[in-house]
Amino acid sequence: VKLLIKQDDDLGIPAYDDLFKDEDDENSEDSGNESEGSEPSGKRRRFDE
Repeated sequence: VKLLIKQDDDLGIPAYDDLFKDEDDENSEDSGNESEGSEPSGKRRRFDE
């Protein structure tokens, strides 16, 4: 791969970590279960017969 820009050119591109930081770490009030939403979780409950 050949880049057509100089290495010292400042293009104003933010760092990768600034773009894709995990916001869930800052607001970790949820216990990890996503059962509060109205959407089904994809898992079915097993009923004893």
